[in-house]
Amino acid sequence: MYRMTMESLLDDLKIQDKQIFEDLMVYRSHDVHRLLKRLDLIHKILQDADQKGHLKQVVPTATNQFLQTVLQCYYRCIESIKLARSVEKLLQPWRLTHKDYIQDKLSAFVSSITSKENPDLTSLTTVSNLLEHNLVVRNVVEEKLVPFLVWIEGCLETLKRKTPSDLSTNEAGNLYTLVKIVLQLFQSCPLGRTITETPEGFSPQKEAVESLLTVVYSILDTDGYATDCVLLAGTTFSYVLSTASSPAVTVSAFWSTFMSLHNPDIQFSTESLRGSRHTSSDQINASYRKSLGAICLVKGIVACSSTELLCYHGNNQSNTFITDLFPVIVGYCCGPINLHFHSFSLLLSWYKKCSICLTKNDNFHVECIERSDIFSQTLNLVYLNWDSPVEDVAEIVGEIFRMMLECWNTITTKNKTSPNNIDNDLSGKALSKLETTPWYVKGKYRILAVLLSYVDQDKILTRCPEIRQHLQQCMSTNYLAPCGADVYKAFLLQIRLLRSNTNHYWVQSTLKVLPSVGDFLQEHLSGVLYAEDSSLPRQQVLHAWVVVSKVTRNNTGKEAEDSALLREALYSSSEETRAEAISLICSSLRKAESLSERDCKLLMEILPHNLKIDSAPFRQHLGASMKKLLSRIRDSCLAELRVGKDISLGLTFVEWLQSLCVDSLMSGACYQRRKTCLDLLTILYDTLVYQTDSKQRKSFTPESTLTLVSHARDEGVWDFFSTSNTVCLLHCLCDGADEIQEMCASLLMKYFQWPLSSSWIGMTQEDLACHLLTHALNCCNSPKASESQSGALLTKIIFTKYVVEHGWTFDMTLTKDGACCSVLPLNTPEKDNAVVIFLRTLISFIVKTMETSKTNVVLASKTSPVHGFVAASTRCITETPDLLYKHSSDLDTVAKEMISLDIVVIDTMLKVMARDSEMEMCPSFAEIGSALESWIAESEDSYTETTSLSAEYQYLLSWCWINLKESCKSLGHLTDVLDQKDEKVVETVHRISQVFSNILTNCRHKGVIEGCRSAFSRYCFSLFTSSNRELNQMPELILKESLSTLVTKATSTSTTRMSAGLPIIIQTIVSCERKYKKTKLLQTALDSLFHITSLPLAAELDDKFDLPQVHGLNILNSLYSDSSLTASLTPYIEGAVKLVVDSFGSPAWAIRNAATRLFSSLVTKMFGPRKSLEEGACNTLSFQEFASHYPELPPFMLRELDKALLTDISAVDKLHPSLFPVLTLLSHLGPTVQQQQSQITEFQGRIQFLLASPVYYLRQLTASAFVAMVPVNSVRDTLIGLLKDIPENLCPSHMCNRLHGTLLCLEKILVIHNISEADASEVMGLLKTRAWIGCDPAVCPLIKHTFLTVLSRLIQIFPGTVRSAGQHLVMLIQKCATSQYHRRVNLGHGVLTKNLVQCILTSEDWETGNRLLHDLLHSSDMDAKLACVSTLECVLESGTWQASCWTTIQGMIMDVLQRETYPVLLTNCLSLLFSIHNTHGTDPDTADQLYQYCCDNGKGGQGSVKAAVLAVTAIGIKNCIDTSRPPSPDVMFRWCDQVLNASRMIGDEHFRLAAAQAMVTAGHAIMTTSWSPEDVSHQNCVVKLFQAMSNLVQDDDTEVRVLAMKFIPHLCYKGRSIQYGAVQCNTGYQLLFEYLHTSYWWSEAVVSTLVQMLYQPKDVRTCITNKLTACNQQLFEQEDDTFCIESIFTRLQVYKSLKFVVSMCEDRQSNSSVQCLSEPGQALSNDLKFVEDFINKHVDGKPVFSLGMDTAVLSAIAGCVLFGLVLVEARFSPEDSVCLQLQNILSNPNLPPSLRRAIDGINKQDGNFLDCDRVQ
Repeated sequence: MYRMTMESLLDDLKIQDKQIFEDLMVYRSHDVHRLLKRLDLIHKILQDADQKGHLKQVVPTATNQFLQTVLQCYYRCIESIKLARSVEKLLQPWRLTHKDYIQDKLSAFVSSITSKENPDLTSLTTVSNLLEHNLVVRNVVEEKLVPFLVWIEGCLETLKRKTPSDLSTNEAGNLYTLVKIVLQLFQSCPLGRTITETPEGFSPQKEAVESLLTVVYSILDTDGYATDCVLLAGTTFSYVLSTASSPAVTVSAFWSTFMSLHNPDIQFSTESLRGSRHTSSDQINASYRKSLGAICLVKGIVACSSTELLCYHGNNQSNTFITDLFPVIVGYCCGPINLHFHSFSLLLSWYKKCSICLTKNDNFHVECIERSDIFSQTLNLVYLNWDSPVEDVAEIVGEIFRMMLECWNTITTKNKTSPNNIDNDLSGKALSKLETTPWYVKGKYRILAVLLSYVDQDKILTRCPEIRQHLQQCMSTNYLAPCGADVYKAFLLQIRLLRSNTNHYWVQSTLKVLPSVGDFLQEHLSGVLYAEDSSLPRQQVLHAWVVVSKVTRNNTGKEAEDSALLREALYSSSEETRAEAISLICSSLRKAESLSERDCKLLMEILPHNLKIDSAPFRQHLGASMKKLLSRIRDSCLAELRVGKDISLGLTFVEWLQSLCVDSLMSGACYQRRKTCLDLLTILYDTLVYQTDSKQRKSFTPESTLTLVSHARDEGVWDFFSTSNTVCLLHCLCDGADEIQEMCASLLMKYFQWPLSSSWIGMTQEDLACHLLTHALNCCNSPKASESQSGALLTKIIFTKYVVEHGWTFDMTLTKDGACCSVLPLNTPEKDNAVVIFLRTLISFIVKTMETSKTNVVLASKTSPVHGFVAASTRCITETPDLLYKHSSDLDTVAKEMISLDIVVIDTMLKVMARDSEMEMCPSFAEIGSALESWIAESEDSYTETTSLSAEYQYLLSWCWINLKESCKSLGHLTDVLDQKDEKVVETVHRISQVFSNILTNCRHKGVIEGCRSAFSRYCFSLFTSSNRELNQMPELILKESLSTLVTKATSTSTTRMSAGLPIIIQTIVSCERKYKKTKLLQTALDSLFHITSLPLAAELDDKFDLPQVHGLNILNSLYSDSSLTASLTPYIEGAVKLVVDSFGSPAWAIRNAATRLFSSLVTKMFGPRKSLEEGACNTLSFQEFASHYPELPPFMLRELDKALLTDISAVDKLHPSLFPVLTLLSHLGPTVQQQQSQITEFQGRIQFLLASPVYYLRQLTASAFVAMVPVNSVRDTLIGLLKDIPENLCPSHMCNRLHGTLLCLEKILVIHNISEADASEVMGLLKTRAWIGCDPAVCPLIKHTFLTVLSRLIQIFPGTVRSAGQHLVMLIQKCATSQYHRRVNLGHGVLTKNLVQCILTSEDWETGNRLLHDLLHSSDMDAKLACVSTLECVLESGTWQASCWTTIQGMIMDVLQRETYPVLLTNCLSLLFSIHNTHGTDPDTADQLYQYCCDNGKGGQGSVKAAVLAVTAIGIKNCIDTSRPPSPDVMFRWCDQVLNASRMIGDEHFRLAAAQAMVTAGHAIMTTSWSPEDVSHQNCVVKLFQAMSNLVQDDDTEVRVLAMKFIPHLCYKGRSIQYGAVQCNTGYQLLFEYLHTSYWWSEAVVSTLVQMLYQPKDVRTCITNKLTACNQQLFEQEDDTFCIESIFTRLQVYKSLKFVVSMCEDRQSNSSVQCLSEPGQALSNDLKFVEDFINKHVDGKPVFSLGMDTAVLSAIAGCVLFGLVLVEARFSPEDSVCLQLQNILSNPNLPPSLRRAIDGINKQDGNFLDCDRVQ
């Protein structure tokens, strides 16, 4: 009756959208946009009906039912404000006539919720939203206020009976919502005075409010509640206090409450809120309890108080309330680090309120701030926390500094004092701090950027001129570039003019602030690019031009006018330049700007060259740019379509783009090409295909796109989901990369129409579905992981699209020969149970394949792999949309069957790997190997063990670990779909937990453990979100059980494997809990682990069991390595450090080893990743910051140093174990600013004793620690003091270690600190008086090396007298060292020699360097010669010496080559000669000597020498050709053959790099030289170099490809299509072929080579036969192509070249070069016949998946077809049948359509098509 009445009402009102109310009741967030549109239409209909009086004619009953339905939808949608308001509009026509009815229904709804003792979270959220948005509900609640308050109190009390850690996720949500409701009540009802005023008799309302407020207080007073709940409670309580009758009452009540919170001895009561005492912050003990509740209370009072309240001060009080709060807040900011985020957020709120008070309240006493030293204290907090380890605190500190300056400016304005001297104000103090802070400290730039808004930039630059250099240095480091750019932007905003040396980070800021600069920059950069005499790097200038042009276009809408430069940028070898150039075309100021013809042409020209790119950032930039462009095209076409304009250009480009992407997905395409094309297809479909169920919340496709697509289809384009496109995407499901498979599956399921059309192949839809499913099941039954995953994915697609959505039923069977299936009639009784039937059939396949494992595991690993069907079943059950809601009961039964099977599979695999061992301990790797070998030996009588892994072993091992991985993954996912209301669900879930624990603690295979980790994480998430309390508590039980086994030795977890998977169990549980804002289990785990690791060692150790302390340390290491736990673990770092330091002294090696690993994680957590720039490390955390963040550690470290100094430092075997960790921590500290702490002095005194340690590494650590304790203002005194401690004469040998330690301190001080030139001169003078250190032969070479390093540091920094004095001293050391080369080599002699050579040769004195080179290269010291050669490489790069100097050096190096035989020296010398040649060239005489040397030594030598000789030989060959003395043909051919062989050497990049260097040096001289057509030898050389270059351009190594591409600019020939010098590899590969067929079309040798690359007789027959006969012979087959070489695309390129050759022969009427087509052409007919038979026999009936789609097979077929087309084109076909055969093959619908379209595309470009008449 209700349904009929509602329908009749909707019919009467002409509302056609009758589904709207049902959709509203089940809506999701992504449905809101569409629902709003539908509701607007209904609202308009109701308005029209109301205006026409139609609503008055509606039956009242129907109206009431309609209103009730709307209200039900309103309750459901109330959490979405927009949607709720739209629903509420439907009530407007009845607002007056049915006001009482609506109010009664709302009241009844609220009452229905408040009548529940334990309402659910959804109901409470609805009530809260109604209170916030609905006035009627608020009025209803106010009328029944007392019962409502009592109900809330009851709900809160129920939740308060549990401890915070015992609250479930839903209960925590209930508590938060209830507190929010309390706040809403206090805001809507003036209840504050009820609490703070003296009572007058009994009042139920007052009693209820007091009880409620007491509960809120208890939330503040109890630790452990969720942070957002405590914050809300603090706001609620403070809001009540702020509404008291007077500020005095509020202040008194606040301090009373605060005292209760911070002092446990003071009990809270509402009576205390009415007291009159005033407690200021001065009376609060500094040791008060620092808790989150108190912070939230203070934050609440700051937020809720008015300016009058904050400025209040008592009669006898000099301070205001807000200034009284400041010391409390500062105390929290200096308190526990886990409260820092909230403490500093509170301080920021305080400053914001203070600024308001200063501005708006005249009664505020400025003297209070000045007298309280507030700014000084804040500055100290800023300095200590500007690089805080706590997330977001550093950013908050920057804002605090900004607000502090704002307040300071307000005060100075009020006092009318504006100090002229910057040193006297607040900003001057900040600048003083910044001056002494090293440039690599990130925090200083945040402060500087803020400071620039308040201080004139000229004053700052005058005071700190080094800022310019610091900003440049920032641009060279990734982690400092953004903050450096912020500072630069702040400069620009103030100075308003262009600065030089702008870069990528600064251009955007510059042009946004100064738009007119863009034209100037473009003109200037264009002028540089067109200037012939420009010395600037062209690619960098071109990149700058593109960036400026792009920003100009985005800001002004002006296009780049210079098309030539834009085209050059699009072809650039720089990926950044190409990406920016594409973005320049795609971006626009106007979002609906149409695509220009120029831009369309350029994109269609260059996009094909940018599909195969191995740079992920480039692909991301390309995708982002194309998304902008496609959105532009869509919007512009829609706009132009409305006004009748021509939109053919936009339609054509989109059609071309989707065809390009689809055709590039063919079999044989590499991962990079497919990934790029799938990304572009996804973007294209997302932008141009409208979907009613789209989940996009932003940038969604408008519904009007349907009109555009319809118009395009009428024009014959945009058939996005055609049959050929579908087939191409389905082929990608067989790709070996999981990412490609998943992307294809996503596109197929989201956009394509199912069931698939089959008219194109003459099959029924049922037969096509069976074909797809048969292939999917066969893939699932493959032992290869990629194939089984592909099959599982395709099975899920078929299950979702055919079975679930259309109710198809399949009859599936599994035979020995493979899987087969058929489709039952759609009207069978099984249709309703099709889902269950399908899933149970898959499960039966698992059972059947497992039966084989019972008889023969080796055979099972090949023929019954199991894991594919497990994956398929799991994906079907867990990943099918809405399956759980439609088949909940049946699905739960199936899921339990799958879980049981998974457990069986896991148990079986573990038994196979352990060979049914009953041992408690998990098998070792050796035991696993023995077990597998025994299984193989048992199944094969003739099996013998070998050193290599047999195919059977590979199959068996893979079978075990993949099954374990997939079954674990299945268990994790199936936990999500279990019916949590089932009685046996707890038992099932417990079984799963036991399986996970068993694997993680009893398996050593890393792949299995990692797979189990992800599954266990999914399992824990399911339990934490469960509404079943027993399931919710299960992670805690697992955690406690795992921890208890450590102490009881109940486990023998994986000895020597870092506790195997045990840390994963603990880490996964606590990290999953952390994501639900709870830390109870983390606290439990840490308490247990700290206790376990602190246990004393047992008197007797059992080797069968690992030490519990080791497990504890390993688990702690995994926790501290988890970035998601950083915030929660920060408060425990101090305890962990103490624990580690104690563990270093353990007598057990395993404990010390585990402690070392944990210590490494702790150091990274405390100081961040180690950052090293130039000579030293950039330590950014000062001692003051360290002591502030971790106050317990400095005293602890001092105590440990005291213990260490009690032992004999000189006795290596008695060193205290805590020295290493303590000194390591100190060495990670940055420069100390000022020496105000006594701790620094204490550390300095202790550290100095350790400089004399006999351990070298300990002296290094000590020196670093000592330097960290040197204050900036005492650097000079420290340097002088250290030098004066060194005697002026030779010191005794027992003081050598002390001397070395002192020199190390000097070295590190000079690296870290900047000193003045006067100080440097003084230091150099003291060094000169101690020259004996570098000159005396008795001094250790290591000490001399350090002394020389100190000298070189001073020489590099300071010119003038310091440098001359230092160089004189260096030469003195060199003379002494030269006289000692013949003596016995001492420790450190090599590093001293290298340092000495570098110090002298890097100077600009060529005469001195020349003499030194001659002496060292003729010495007997190999270290000296190696140092010379390596240093010369550095000097060459610096460009210090002139070309004539290098000519002399070449002669010296040639002399070394003639004398020496040491391979390393020879390799380095040859490499240096090659580098000199590339920079300065080689004179002919030297080149001849070098050529002769290479000819004499080219055949012998080791690999590196041989490779170097190959590259250097090119110098001699080029010289011979340039001087008209070409080498003999035999020598030339032999060298070209060596280059070709080197280019093919997989695994040895030295040879491939040498081949590339050789090609760049001499390749063009050989290939471009004019030779006689009769010179066959030269043609053969060209062929070999072409083949070598083809290999190098497609090399896997990027370095080889980039080097090889330098050869391309030298290919100068007539008709070159792309004239730019620097192009990318894909373009270069095309140009290589273009050069060959353009310049050598007449050469039979060249044409013969091209033919061999395209087609070889019987190749296709051999390939197909091998594929048909090979079945599971090898698990890992060798890839046909590398990721860069795509054989089928290479054949297409060769086909283009041969077509050009044929056309040239026709034009020139010369057939000599194509005579080589004859011999292979005679065999073509037989091969084509074989291909035709193969397609008809093995491909027919398999239109999508067949052997014909195999990469190698398709490539071979393509070779035959393409060669046949060449023969037809050349009129060279030996038989007329070839043309007919080609027609039959190309017209066969089973041939992959992408191949046919690729051939058609090539022929269409040339205007030629297959024409049989040409043959006849």
